[in-house]
Amino acid sequence: CHELRRENIPILVFDFHNDFGHFADKIIDEDDIKIHPLAILKGEKPKYVSYKVSSILRHCFKELTTIQEGTIRKAIIRFYEDSGIEDLSKKNDGSYRLKPFKEFKHYFELVSDLKNTVESIKIKLDILFDYEVFSESDETSINFADLLKENTVFQLKSAPSDDVKKVVTELMVSKLIQHCYNLSQTKDNQIKLYCIIDEAHRMVYPGSPIDTLMRESRKYGIGVILASQRASDFNE
Repeated sequence: CHELRRENIPILVFDFHNDFGHFADKIIDEDDIKIHPLAILKGEKPKYVSYKVSSILRHCFKELTTIQEGTIRKAIIRFYEDSGIEDLSKKNDGSYRLKPFKEFKHYFELVSDLKNTVESIKIKLDILFDYEVFSESDETSINFADLLKENTVFQLKSAPSDDVKKVVTELMVSKLIQHCYNLSQTKDNQIKLYCIIDEAHRMVYPGSPIDTLMRESRKYGIGVILASQRASDFNE
């Protein structure tokens, strides 16, 4: 981090223990950020977002089953439809507006008659609806273009659980990837940003946002550093 700053290369750090604050030009914590977990960035297709978010929740909350993941995905789709999105395969042109995230809590029973499944999902995800970061508004208060200009540290130590820390990090990484897709590919090997993820072993699995970031980010000038205790924490 020190050397990247000396080279004037912006860093974006997901900091689980609030260890990186002295490297930051801008520190973001739960008092500064609002995230709508179901937000659809410009250029994203709602249908694909429903798959990505339900997968993230399944892997962050290990107790969730494949069937429950499917129920969550159906609930997200119904939530989008009730937000006025008619074609879930149409990319967001910037006009999509979503209902407040707190209303999503009541959507599981709308798409499933399995009472035990619904109650289990609500118990496991209840912490998300109590977390102040997950906004009641229809938007995410993060300007991704600004993240490419300054040294930013997301301080996550005060999040209520490790599961929530993982959800925040994976959602933000997923949105960062989508923002990259809207950028032109770098042709001069210019490094625009280094994304640094603490405790990364918690979030590495095949098809994870971090897995995609590792595969996709280089051509957009974004480097990745994963911090963990052992090399064996990471998959192939």
